[in-house]
Amino acid sequence: PPSPEATRSAPRSVVFILDRSGSMYGEPMDSAKAALLFGLRLLGPEDEFAVVAFDHEQAWFNQQLLPAEPQHLTSCSDWINNYVSARGLTNIHDPLHTALNMLGGAKGLPSVFLITDGCVDNEREICQTVAQITQAQQMNPAALQQGGIPRGLPRITTFAIGQYANHYFLKQLATYGRGIFDVAFRPHSIQAQMQRMLVAAQKPVLSDITLGMQGLTSCELYPFPIPDLCCGTPLLVAGKFEGKFPDTITIHGTLPGGQPWQSHPISISKEAGLPLDKIFIKTRMDIMTAQAWLANNPPHMVEPVVNLSVATGVPCPYTRTVGFETTRANYQQYVQQQQSRGPSKANIAALAIGGVAGIAVIAGVGAALAFGDVGATIANTGVFDAFGGLAGGLGDVGGCCADCGDCGDCADCADCDIGECADVAGAGCVIS
Repeated sequence: PPSPEATRSAPRSVVFILDRSGSMYGEPMDSAKAALLFGLRLLGPEDEFAVVAFDHEQAWFNQQLLPAEPQHLTSCSDWINNYVSARGLTNIHDPLHTALNMLGGAKGLPSVFLITDGCVDNEREICQTVAQITQAQQMNPAALQQGGIPRGLPRITTFAIGQYANHYFLKQLATYGRGIFDVAFRPHSIQAQMQRMLVAAQKPVLSDITLGMQGLTSCELYPFPIPDLCCGTPLLVAGKFEGKFPDTITIHGTLPGGQPWQSHPISISKEAGLPLDKIFIKTRMDIMTAQAWLANNPPHMVEPVVNLSVATGVPCPYTRTVGFETTRANYQQYVQQQQSRGPSKANIAALAIGGVAGIAVIAGVGAALAFGDVGATIANTGVFDAFGGLAGGLGDVGGCCADCGDCGDCADCADCDIGECADVAGAGCVIS
């Protein structure tokens, strides 16, 4: 698409939803508030906004969308600094439901930013509510265009803080809203990561994206619907297909000013030694896991995720990373078998010195927390208390994991060693 400088910015209608429950006390709350104030400064005079802080109750700065004029932004900043503090329990449903209904009459491109560190027991109900609201707005012709500006569906961007939030729930919300999902595991990274997310979502370069591919029998895309393309956030779409893949594809979408856009035919080249299975598999697996969680983890949806995880060596919430001692000769034999037969659910325990007794689980801690922790949320446990002093050590692991894209690939990247991940009991190997 055209460069961001060549596109006309569209007015936005933004609702910021900030978790102020007791578990956010201290640095997480301070960092989240600082990032929220930064988000307010990004608003332009043509935008409108609302802000709500929630625990088990809702505290709205404004119950209706206000123009982003200096006096309103200053009053809101003072309200955030003086009246928003950590307290209470966690109720995500009510403020999110109110925000989406409020955006039903918005003048600009509707957006929701949800920041939370908690997990609640009605997350599937929340997903159903969001799906119903977005479907209703999609069926309303008046909501598609207003004043020459495409209204589309509310964009939902979610940000998780710590390990107690259900990342797959928040990822599913972002998928519904064609938005961005991110997570911070280290206290000092919250503000910087949130600010990057807010800047990226400030001005979509291309929205309502579809791919034109002729001649395929069937095709699955991950994520779907395809999120907006935003500045500073590369858009990665993975998938699988049946039939003959076309020599060219086209990309269709909507520019910020509302004009339709279509690419020239793009020639497709096959992989040139790139580890595409590692690059794409994490995206696909995360979305499949989120869909399985939403359906309450039925076996027919969980099994494909498990098979994919075992076949590719990338851990998921339903599997565990294991380490065992073997010999170089046994390992070389295993590699040759994988190369000749392809990835399979081989019994690698047979290669261990001492048999099954030689296997140790090193990634169980993070996998147990993959879908959040309602109990810890209700107890208002601090978001970084679970690992205690280990939280500082996770910084080094997180740095290397960011380089290789997924901690399950630590053995494949040049910047870290799988032994380093094992030193922190596998905690870093599951939280990327």
